[in-house]
Amino acid sequence: MNFGILTEGYLTGGTASFRERYHEVLAEAKLADQAGFDVFGTSEQHFTAPRFTISAGELFLAAVAVLTERIHLRTSTTLLPFHQPVRVAEQIATLDNLSGGRVEFGSGKGNSTYTAGGFNVDLAERDRRWEEGMELVIRAWTQDEFSFDGKYYQVPSRRLSPTLVQKPHPPLWYAAISPASHELAGRKGLGVMSLTIAVTLSQLEKRIKTYRDAIRHAEPYAGIVNNSVSVFCLAHCAESNEQARSDAEAPMLNYLKEAVDLYETTLKAAGTNVDFSKIRATISDFALCVETGMALVGDPDTLAQKLKQYESMGVDEVMIRMDGISHPANLKSIELFGKHVIPRFKNRGAA
Repeated sequence: MNFGILTEGYLTGGTASFRERYHEVLAEAKLADQAGFDVFGTSEQHFTAPRFTISAGELFLAAVAVLTERIHLRTSTTLLPFHQPVRVAEQIATLDNLSGGRVEFGSGKGNSTYTAGGFNVDLAERDRRWEEGMELVIRAWTQDEFSFDGKYYQVPSRRLSPTLVQKPHPPLWYAAISPASHELAGRKGLGVMSLTIAVTLSQLEKRIKTYRDAIRHAEPYAGIVNNSVSVFCLAHCAESNEQARSDAEAPMLNYLKEAVDLYETTLKAAGTNVDFSKIRATISDFALCVETGMALVGDPDTLAQKLKQYESMGVDEVMIRMDGISHPANLKSIELFGKHVIPRFKNRGAA
């Protein structure tokens, strides 16, 4: 199983500015590279400070590329319907060159009417915009000369500059929450970026099965299937279970409440009425969040035991959210993961 960190640039009470938090995250990424993490990702967010502050993920990852040597860099996610696809292809190709071929491309459609309004995009168009955007990006990466004539994007014959290091293209991922989006990821042959934020492990297991069933019949871009399940989760490691819970309880509960509020608002705006009462009861009780595996918190032995449950469900990678917890505690967590947790999933002979 692989391990990654996904940051949203959350400003905490102890962080005074965007600049300070950004540089803290860069230090965390550098340590993650040294500690043996496989991937570092950024979540593209707009107009949501101080909760989520990284709006230009490709720029952020370019800085990470310069500071690191081996860790992969993933856009988690690029909200493709809000961008001109050729520009996205150029930015990812630039990052691929700067990193020596370490970039991975994760995309999504976006689910916030507030964000979409800021870009003057109708969310009703997002499916088609994403479909056209992906096709155009792949053409730009894989064809010596490419062109496109769609409903939303028209490009005359052009050559991409720079071209990619990785051929035919970087690993492709898709951000999924609903069962239908897991099925779409599988059908397109994309790695799926799932989550346990406001999602129970039993629900996650069903969504993984939906994805695996769909990917058996994939029609992938450029013929490349990325049959991989990545799960975004809340996790924190400390020397003791007590210390880990002390570090993590308040920030994790705050984040879970905000995430559920966002999902509920988004679904209602789309005309879907979903009852969140059960999940709200769970996320108000930190002990229950930990018990159910929604939050992975504890010492290295405790976390390794909990992560084995993820692995047994068919999870290929966990992407850990460390935002909201103090920077020193994050650095300690990364160090402990690298020394005592990750090796147990990479080297089965380790204690």
